[in-house]
Amino acid sequence: SSQVGMSEQKRQQQSAESDEACPQCGHQLNADSSVIVPIVYGRPSSELMASAEAGRVKLGGCCISPDSPTLHCKKCDVSFKPMSM
Repeated sequence: SSQVGMSEQKRQQQSAESDEACPQCGHQLNADSSVIVPIVYGRPSSELMASAEAGRVKLGGCCISPDSPTLHCKKCDVSFKPMSM
């Protein structure tokens, strides 16, 4: 029965990973972490500003709602929220 649990867990993980693809170009989060970056909300620290300037994160502003996007694709400039979140 542990094999069934493992295959179910693997299937759920693969499904979650496919949800973390850009809805416009299909680029996967895992494929190249420099293309899809997290969106960070709130007042940025100087370190966070440096990360944003370097392209490692996208600043989302101070207001966040349950529907706010959490990822940003730099390839096609689209912000999105994975379906699994």
